[in-house]
Amino acid sequence: MSDLREHDVQVLGISCDNADSLHPYASALGTLSFPLLADFWPHGEVCARYGVLNQWGVPDRVLMLVNSEGRICYLDTNHPTEVPPVEPMVAACRVARVA
Repeated sequence: MSDLREHDVQVLGISCDNADSLHPYASALGTLSFPLLADFWPHGEVCARYGVLNQWGVPDRVLMLVNSEGRICYLDTNHPTEVPPVEPMVAACRVARVA
C-alpha cells in the first residue's frame, strides 16, 4: 500500500455488505490502512455502475484505478474468492504518472 501512496492513490474497499457487517470483517483482518465502503442500498449500485457486479449479485474482486476525471485507467477483475495482485496496479501508477 505504501507504493500506492507514493503515487497519491487513495485506496478504498467497496463491499455490497452493510456497514454493520463490515466492522467485524475489518477487525478479523487486523488493522486496515484504507476505508471500507458499504454499497448496500440500493444493493450494489456503485459496483453495478462500474460493471463489476456478477450475475449472482456479488461483486467480483477488482483492482481499479480511477483518475481525477473519473476515467478508469486500470482494471483487473478476478473471481470473488481470489485476491488480485497489487504489483501490476503499482506499475500502472508509475506509467500514468509519467504520461
